[in-house]
Amino acid sequence: MANVNLSLLEKLDLMLDRYNARQLQYTTPVFSKLYDQWCAKNKVTPNKVRLNTGTEAFWVGDPQAEFVVIYFHGGGFSIEGGDEQFQFWGDDVLPDLKAAGKSVAFLFLQYTLVPHGTYPVQVTEAIEAVRYVTQDLKRSADTILLGGDSAGGNMALAVVSQALHPSPDLPKVTLDKPLKGLVLVAPWVRFVYHTASVAENKYKDIVTANVAEVWSSTYLAGKATSPYNEPGTADASWWVDAPVEHIVCVAGRDELLHDAVTEWVAKYKEAKGADSITFVVAEHEVHIAPLIELKLGDKTPTQQGEALKSCLASMDKGKARIHVPVCLSEQKLDLKFATNNNAFLYSAFTFFFYSTSTFF
Repeated sequence: MANVNLSLLEKLDLMLDRYNARQLQYTTPVFSKLYDQWCAKNKVTPNKVRLNTGTEAFWVGDPQAEFVVIYFHGGGFSIEGGDEQFQFWGDDVLPDLKAAGKSVAFLFLQYTLVPHGTYPVQVTEAIEAVRYVTQDLKRSADTILLGGDSAGGNMALAVVSQALHPSPDLPKVTLDKPLKGLVLVAPWVRFVYHTASVAENKYKDIVTANVAEVWSSTYLAGKATSPYNEPGTADASWWVDAPVEHIVCVAGRDELLHDAVTEWVAKYKEAKGADSITFVVAEHEVHIAPLIELKLGDKTPTQQGEALKSCLASMDKGKARIHVPVCLSEQKLDLKFATNNNAFLYSAFTFFFYSTSTFF
């Protein structure tokens, strides 16, 4: 028998290739159950909402807060949201915002995963969450932010695309004013895109190109790509009238999506101006670092996480943009808590192999 030497990431890739979406979901706790556990731990009463699409959304923070972030979790459209969402946004971000005098709440959407639903189901459910907040709760759009990591960032941009250029395949998005902002953590703007960062970071990142290709094709289910499901395919002119005051976007220098996200940001800036988006690239960090590090049990602050908190803490009602002196557009941070990639990959590999959860 041949002696086959595989890297840890190659082994991870093989394992993910062997599991389909249903099998991965079977090993992953349901997002709503994790929310219940988080509420019990923090001694707060769960506040869940059943939306018209049949999906659930749950509140972290006071629904009467000055600002609401409607949040879409990542996971390649295939994986449940994890408890790291509540650990980061609920346990880390919200207390910092409260200390800064900001009144913010999060509404997390538990959207349908593939293969139980494919595009445009997930975007339809995201739009329904926006409708619920704007119409049922009678909130003005200038008090609302859309947020998401990875696939969730893709969904947030899809909602903006539908508001800009209504598609007959999706419900109408009605906004009385521009949204206060978008909060994007490495949004999945391109599905199969072989840039330099894909090659350079293939042994550094938690994401593998093969798995990303499988999950994106499962999400599309034979449908053509478009700006509504792959935002990076749109040219700059698509975003000219985007109804958003300001976007905050973070990414890791050591992730596969680095180049794709950077290219999308450049298009958006061309369309809306340099001050329309705050883009922070964190040196030595991987895909969705603020969340994945918590999933792996590491509570050390990440550069991306600190940038997000600084950006949100700067938010004020009535301002034309989120102005963040510490988060200069295009700034690349290196705050000396860089990830040790070898240790990270080993931790990721062993965590996936021995855990009943997953970290994608």
